Amino acid sequence: RTILVIVPDICDPFFSEIIRGIEVTAANHGYLVLIGDCAHQNQQEKTFIDLIITKQIDGMLLLGSRLPFDASIEEQRNLP
Repeated sequence: RTILVIVPDICDPFFSEIIRGIEVTAANHGYLVLIGDCAHQNQQEKTFIDLIITKQIDGMLLLGSRLPFDASIEEQRNLP
């Protein structure tokens, strides 16, 4: 019972309250929150995709307007 929250820049104070609210709400429903910081971390993109595709997470929240990494059409079909 895990949710991945992908943040464009974890250092941006705009996201701190949003992330806190997500964590509190998720915990109240028995979920663990993993936070993925996409700023300057291109090497992490493959790890995020692998977590999603291998169903190691149950859901994903994007705090931004689009996927911050390249995912093939087939990979996009399997997103939670």
